[in-house]
Amino acid sequence: RFLASLNPSYPYHSSLDVQSLYTSCDMRLATKSAISSFEQNPSLLPSNLSSSTIRTLISFCLDNSYLEFNGSFYSQDVGGPMGSPLTVQLAEIRVAEVEDLALSTSPDPPNSYCHFVDDGLGSFRDRQHADSFLNFINSLTDDLTFTLEHPSPDGTIPFLDVLIHPDKS
Repeated sequence: RFLASLNPSYPYHSSLDVQSLYTSCDMRLATKSAISSFEQNPSLLPSNLSSSTIRTLISFCLDNSYLEFNGSFYSQDVGGPMGSPLTVQLAEIRVAEVEDLALSTSPDPPNSYCHFVDDGLGSFRDRQHADSFLNFINSLTDDLTFTLEHPSPDGTIPFLDVLIHPDKS
């Protein structure tokens, strides 16, 4: 579906990556986004839980995450606890929120864009267009930092541990 949407006027493909996603993601902002989604669409909630209850449960999990190092216990104050399924879900919500905001408000968004967790792939006119979008998306948030990988000289670009080759026909 994504490849079919590509416009030949945007031949420059670059991949975006979120740097240190799980340890840098603001879990409070992600929680707020998740709760907002539940409030806008209550059918997403299990019938016996309210969005307020979900907020309380998420906050409890985030506020009670500890780790042990050299016999001492520490609380997790920034980012989400590694290995927690909640961290993965909230980080995905946060990344999607920032990407959606960037795509809907950018003065010059990519022609096509897709993502999976912390990896994105965009179709741009040229390198300058890709760099400009990177600067724009990074200006939207303090917690997430996106990096950009430009294609190699032969046009290949890594995305999701796969090397994408341009069609030369």
